[in-house]
Amino acid sequence: MRARAIFSISSLHVSYSRRRKKMPSRGAAERLTGVVPAIYTPFNDNLSIDAGSLQRLADRMASIDGVAGVFCTGHAGEVASLSREERAHVVKLVAEAVNGRKPVLAGIYSDSLDESILHARDAKEAGAQIATIFPPNVFIGGATATSEAPFRWFEAIAKGAEIDLCIFQFPVASGVGYSTETLVRLATLPQVVAVKEGSGSPRAYEANLEALHSNAPGVSVLTSNNEWWLADLAYGGDGILSGSSPVMPTLQIELWRAMRDGDLAKAREVQKRIRPLLQVFYKSPGIDMHNRMKAALMIMGFLPGAAVRAPLQALQKQELADIEAALQAAGLL
Repeated sequence: MRARAIFSISSLHVSYSRRRKKMPSRGAAERLTGVVPAIYTPFNDNLSIDAGSLQRLADRMASIDGVAGVFCTGHAGEVASLSREERAHVVKLVAEAVNGRKPVLAGIYSDSLDESILHARDAKEAGAQIATIFPPNVFIGGATATSEAPFRWFEAIAKGAEIDLCIFQFPVASGVGYSTETLVRLATLPQVVAVKEGSGSPRAYEANLEALHSNAPGVSVLTSNNEWWLADLAYGGDGILSGSSPVMPTLQIELWRAMRDGDLAKAREVQKRIRPLLQVFYKSPGIDMHNRMKAALMIMGFLPGAAVRAPLQALQKQELADIEAALQAAGLL
């Protein structure tokens, strides 16, 4: 079985090389290396979009050296609660605030292929350079057993929206994650410029990273495995893409640079500061992780409030106190 898998990847390498020469990417000129914050969508008390706070957050992220791009309308941005018009509005506000300093990535979240194409077109028209494609829930029924359905999905969005793409990788066991072979085949599309790598396993991450770096060297691999950034970067990952980045961008950048430079002692020091934040953000129930991060920015004074849309709920006082304590332990307060 292992020999067959290696042969498959090798065959895809030939296909990748040929197609890259014939169809160069039309979009982002530079690889994404560093930290890509997945920013939140601030809401007013009436749950309308707080445009001013959103633009200040996007501007602050784009101004930080080591930030490679700004990602909006993702899980951290409560994309599922946003209408089509609101998603385009958020992207437009973020693109205006970033003002060309960094690429803007927009999440494309839909179980409909036609809708996905429309959302990707909207994002491009609003100022995004890269569309991050969430795997549709309809894939759970077995569509990822081979590469065909995912490849046709990405191919249709690439052709229909004419925008560069980022692959959102989930654990294979979730039913919407892609095998290594599928990831490499998706990377044959010239519009694919990055992978948001959340495979949920160091072994799977290492295999995916090695195959992508070998077969698609122009594609950035950004870890979203929030429990082991240090390990993923030690394998040679290109950076971090995370919903926690707006809370600790400089810490994540320090971690990435330390691992890039081979300074393991420095990386361990940074990881020690980050650990209390990981413990409060990523505890059960997982649905509240981005709710907690938004509250952290409120505690830090970067957001006026931490309102969230359903099904998320406001945090209780004890949890807010725990977040504040973790921020203090990390030296962020």
